[in-house]
Amino acid sequence: MRIASRPSYQAIHAQRGAPSGAQVAKEACLCVLCIYDFVSDVWAARANAHSDKEPLHILGYLGAALLMVSCVVNMIILKCVTRVRRQKLFRGINEVAPSQFYIFSCLACSNPEVMCSFLMMRADANRPRQLQEIQIAIREIKEYGLVSQTFEDIPQLVVQAYSVVLCVSHGWKVPVPVVASICGSLAMVLVKLLGNCFVVAVSATASNASLSQLAADQNRQIVPPNSLTVMRVSIQAGLLAGNIMFLYESGPIPLPMQVPGQLIGVVAITSSYMVSFLFMILLVRRLRDKLWHALLHLELAVVLLFFGSLHPAALSLMDDKLPLHAGCWWVLLLIGPAVRGVTMIALLSWAVWMSIFPVPENMCIILLVLNGLGLADIVASVDEIMSDQSNSPSPVVFTVAQVEAEDERLNREAAEEEEMIKQLEEHLNQFGFEAYTDMLVSEGFHSREHLTELTAAELVQMGLSQQEATSFETRMRRVNAGDGAQDFLVQLRNLGVSTAILQGRSEYEVLYGRDVGQELPLRERRLLMQWRQEHLEGQILTEDVVMLGMSVRRGPSWRYDVEGATPEDGEGEGRVVAWRTSADQVRGEPAPSLCGWVRVEWLVTGYQKCYRLGVGTDVTFARDCDLVVATEDKIDLAEVQKGELQLKHMRCTFGYRSGVRFPHYAKFDIRKEAMEKVAAFQHGDTVEHQTEAGAVRSVCIGVKYDPDDRQVKMWFHSDGKDGAGLYHGIDLERDLTIVARNRVGEARRDELEAASDGEIEHDDREWVRQNLQPSLTYKSLAGQTLRVDTSAAKIAKFKVKFKSGDVIQDAVDHERMTCIGVAVNPSRACAELWFHVQGAPGAGVSRGLHKSLSRYTVISNHPVQQGEIEETPAEKMAAVLEALNGNLECTFHFPTGSIGHDAKYDVRQDVVKKVTGWVPGTVLSVDGHADMKLTLVGIRPDDKGAPAVWWHIEDAGVCHAGARIVPNLEGVDLKDTGKRRDLEELKGEIRSRVGQSAGLPLNEMLAAALLSQRRG
Repeated sequence: MRIASRPSYQAIHAQRGAPSGAQVAKEACLCVLCIYDFVSDVWAARANAHSDKEPLHILGYLGAALLMVSCVVNMIILKCVTRVRRQKLFRGINEVAPSQFYIFSCLACSNPEVMCSFLMMRADANRPRQLQEIQIAIREIKEYGLVSQTFEDIPQLVVQAYSVVLCVSHGWKVPVPVVASICGSLAMVLVKLLGNCFVVAVSATASNASLSQLAADQNRQIVPPNSLTVMRVSIQAGLLAGNIMFLYESGPIPLPMQVPGQLIGVVAITSSYMVSFLFMILLVRRLRDKLWHALLHLELAVVLLFFGSLHPAALSLMDDKLPLHAGCWWVLLLIGPAVRGVTMIALLSWAVWMSIFPVPENMCIILLVLNGLGLADIVASVDEIMSDQSNSPSPVVFTVAQVEAEDERLNREAAEEEEMIKQLEEHLNQFGFEAYTDMLVSEGFHSREHLTELTAAELVQMGLSQQEATSFETRMRRVNAGDGAQDFLVQLRNLGVSTAILQGRSEYEVLYGRDVGQELPLRERRLLMQWRQEHLEGQILTEDVVMLGMSVRRGPSWRYDVEGATPEDGEGEGRVVAWRTSADQVRGEPAPSLCGWVRVEWLVTGYQKCYRLGVGTDVTFARDCDLVVATEDKIDLAEVQKGELQLKHMRCTFGYRSGVRFPHYAKFDIRKEAMEKVAAFQHGDTVEHQTEAGAVRSVCIGVKYDPDDRQVKMWFHSDGKDGAGLYHGIDLERDLTIVARNRVGEARRDELEAASDGEIEHDDREWVRQNLQPSLTYKSLAGQTLRVDTSAAKIAKFKVKFKSGDVIQDAVDHERMTCIGVAVNPSRACAELWFHVQGAPGAGVSRGLHKSLSRYTVISNHPVQQGEIEETPAEKMAAVLEALNGNLECTFHFPTGSIGHDAKYDVRQDVVKKVTGWVPGTVLSVDGHADMKLTLVGIRPDDKGAPAVWWHIEDAGVCHAGARIVPNLEGVDLKDTGKRRDLEELKGEIRSRVGQSAGLPLNEMLAAALLSQRRG
């Protein structure tokens, strides 16, 4: 598999130096520490300022002043980083997360390093260039943090420590906030200050990606400690603890000439550590070309610096050749421990010599011996600069300057990679696959060219369903590769389309890219759309094909014509205005409510309706397709004879009230050339008709199709009527006289309760059918048992003002009927709203209700009686399948889908027979289609993981490539032929006949069979 050879998501993160979860958590903890330190300083300053002791009172105000100064310094540092040095980076982050940026900017006024935590959270390995800049910006902030700590942490530590000394010396109670402040400041000095000093000393403006790569190439790393180093550092740590205890227990040591021995010991220990820290930072600065790799493990480096102040041997863990490289600087590092050892040996010798001393003599002797051994070890360490203790050869060392140069190269590569990913996002967004971007990038597919390597099987392995994978593969597959790949550009140039902006794109990308050519002038965009339509004409409208503005017409699975009503498509072309993909991505508006549906505006009727999209090449009858791609039918009305205007010739665009009483909203064709084909009147003409009662005036509205007579007629709004109607029994041109011409106001859809296209949307009807929750049974007029859902939510989808149990009355004939609820129509296999007319034997469907809603009034409500619900055979089968979820034993291999990929099935006879009533291998026929045979294969999970029954289909000798799911099969009359096929033999026959199945015509045949069964 190609996927297995690509780096994993974690590997990509590591390669780019992206922060891990542990690093982000660590930086968050440091952020909390910084904020705590600031808050504790404020708390301590307040406690001292409110003290009734004058010295503490002054120290409180001094601490507050230091905080104000540090805030000003921190704001200057923030401005320098965010507005000057890294302005572009922070501007981009601010656009993406303005609220977070504002909050952290405010918090960073307490300590600039708070911003490091924010940058860590915003780091994204899919944005390599930004990731590089973030890592460098974090290092710059840490360098500036040294300045901040100089103005805040060190002075605050001194102030609060002095306040503790005052309290102890005067016997005052030490305030708790002061102790908390000292702890915070001490932690900041030991952890942050030392770490920032190390960062400043190295001063490498390179990202972690560069450092990681070069450190790995040169095997530069912090080595694990050996036993000798651990022992030497442990001896010095033990000596420090013992010496402090000795000084504490001894009290003022009476040295000759009244020299304060205890004070000398404290000063010697303190100054030795300060000198050690100073020399270590200077050493790091001098050897920055050999120690830059420690920036990758800054916290560990801080620990080594801390232990290095006890014994320089700890520093050799950064580089095992450090003493050799350090030279005389190694000797300087030994000065601090040596001064500490000599001083303590002198004090301990005096204590041993004294006959009376506060510390037990045995303890003094032990400490004297140990300090002597420690001093000897320090002196012996001088020889390490003359000998190489490591066995590793000296590698060619990259200097910091070379590291920074390498970082620049990686930055350029990162910028190129980020541009590729950006183009990939735009490419996927064009086809509605933007939801897959992160997944593809994490698997190493960073460019459009990489996508052509993917197969449907690999996409399924990555987590896509079979339908999504096949659709994706189809959309991304390159076409017309080779020498003829640019032939389509010649065609476009011959049409008059500028092809400069199309260079570098394949014909497939130009055909299916929704945003391709948007930069072209309007006329050239139209020519490009015309070329697209011509090349895609006749294809089933699937998610692989659909685009905004595309011309479509009814397809092979069209099922929306209702007898006695105007065909909603007018038997003509329409335009795609919106759709919702199977991944729930919306294009255009208003979008359908169900995934995999498209909204079309029909040119003839002006209706906007939703229809089913196909699902690509691997159609499993889970969704029929209602539409196909078409080219606009250019109709010249000049060639149409008067009186021969047909429905397909119309273009209804003008909304008006239709019906002389209780009108509904409808659209009319008001074009002059169209109206002339019916009668010699124009839109807005006021005409008079002489009758026995006198002259009747009316206004000509337009022409509209009359489904009763199946003719296009002219409609007029007569005085005193509620809307437009027809004249009957007269010759319009002979009996009507034009008396004036007026402007006619167009009606709005929301002004009228009813509309000619006001029935339930097709996708909403499908949603209702899929989500029915029957609560009672009811008899239909034909005596069929209806399983009725009486919920208000389902009834509301039918765009009516009624609810279950409402008794409504017709204002025309005063007929009454009761709204029952929603149930599936057994003859059409679709959801319908059912009413029981008073005196009728059962419930029925009112087909034209959406056009006559204003006639009906609710007069009362009587809840429909509940009844027992009998489980249908389909529900029984579904229950058995649901019980098998997780209990299938799929062991039998069989070809599957239109491409015949291998899949496993559960073919246990007892299990399959319990579900279907037949055993695997049973051959069934479809009533009315003798040539169509369905062979039962077995049970396996569908795309959603639910157990389903799979069939192999043959029709007139055409053998399909694999097994498929046939939904709603319970609505088809299947007959057992008595034949049983051996599935192993059938599998061999299928493989021997690969490529002989056309696939799509077979789909259409079975869809037609299912549809004819339902209509029958």
